[in-house]
Formats: sequence, C-alpha cells, structure tokens
Amino acid sequence: GNNSLDLSGSNNNNNQEQNRLTFAGCATADSKLQPTESRVVPLTSKEQYDLLSFGDYSQRFSFKVGSGLPGRVFSSGGASWEQGIGSAPQSLFERGGGAKQWGIETAL
Repeated sequence: GNNSLDLSGSNNNNNQEQNRLTFAGCATADSKLQPTESRVVPLTSKEQYDLLSFGDYSQRFSFKVGSGLPGRVFSSGGASWEQGIGSAPQSLFERGGGAKQWGIETAL
C-alpha cells in the first residue's frame, strides 16, 4: 500500500490515533433565530452568560480523532450540526453535562 510517513518516521494513521484535539476558541453571538416567529431576536444576558460558561467548560476537554463532536468533524473534514446535545449519550457528546447545565441544545 501507499503509507506516507511523517518526519519522525511513524505512520500518520498511528499518530492521528494518539493525537488529541484541544480547545481552539469559541464564538458567541448576541442574537438568535426565534423559530416560532422566524425572526432574529437579541440574546438575554442570561443566555449570553450560559454560552460563555459552556465555552469555559469546554476548555477542559480534549478529544481523540473521530471521538466527540470536534473529533468527528476533524476526522470527516466536514461540519456537523447536532441537536439535543444536552440529552445525548456521553459517547456521542462528552460535554452533554455542561450542555444540560447551561441549556445548550445545539452545537455546530
């Protein structure tokens, strides 16, 4: 087969399995789409606080390539829109406890 090697001489696939993805920053917003009214409305100060708190909480996590939302996105090379993350099994969304605590329902 065609195995490419990194500069240390190790197989890239083995290195990817050992690497972990860590916090790279978060984005927050000052408005949201109100689905029942199909319009954009400002976030409340509590909603802004909850988003920032979840971002701080997320900094404590790292992910194997292919595991968790960041690992799956990295592995696939494509974005993923995930809903119901506060009630998702930990194997699918490791930060579900924080999502539930701060009322986060969707992640991208």
